[in-house]
Amino acid sequence: MDLTSNAFMEAYYHQAEREDGYIRDRCVFHEEIDIYDTMSVQVRYDSGALLTYSLVAYSPYEGWRATLNGNDGRMELIQSKVDNRIRIYKPDGTYQDIEVPSDEGGHGGGDERLLKALFEGGVADPLKQQADSFAGALSLLIGHAANQSIQEGEPVHIHKLLHNSAS
Repeated sequence: MDLTSNAFMEAYYHQAEREDGYIRDRCVFHEEIDIYDTMSVQVRYDSGALLTYSLVAYSPYEGWRATLNGNDGRMELIQSKVDNRIRIYKPDGTYQDIEVPSDEGGHGGGDERLLKALFEGGVADPLKQQADSFAGALSLLIGHAANQSIQEGEPVHIHKLLHNSAS
């Protein structure tokens, strides 16, 4: 793909390379490419809750699935090009499917809502699910800890990373 052949791609991707250092027009098999194709991260929270995150960058279809297991059952959130739903499994083996409507635009309309929330404000959040900047920073710290763990071959404790950064 020639990024310079499209005005939008040139302005927002090619010219941004000097700003962020991320070179977008390289062969994915080049030795300088160090982004993982497959990755799994396990996080244990202070509460005892566990998070397992898996990334497969070359999957035959695009989408994601999140699964929450708890005392009262299991909830699967599924998003793909053909399916947007929540499935709730009860302890007795029955389940309920809830279709999730998807708006037009990127990420089911989420991109437009996010941009509006960031730059215009006034976006309703009746369930109080909007993450703040601290939550965003902690999610970045999980990614940093995962990379550090891969390099060192040991678990990384985020409390220690937070303490070291405050010094």
